[in-house]
Amino acid sequence: MKFPADVDFPFFMFIFIIFVIDYDDNGNIFGLHGTLQDITAQKLAEEALQKSEKTLLVCDF
Repeated sequence: MKFPADVDFPFFMFIFIIFVIDYDDNGNIFGLHGTLQDITAQKLAEEALQKSEKTLLVCDF
């Protein structure tokens, strides 16, 4: 896997995962399928908003 040159390690990501397990007629697992979504930008924006709101509450006149 190649990473952009401007990525600092270690780095983190927020991911949202949904998956379904497939079973055969005997109840044995035979497959797995699902989705993985990168929600890092959304989480970072939420954190920035919360920090901003706290700053505003402290500065409330």
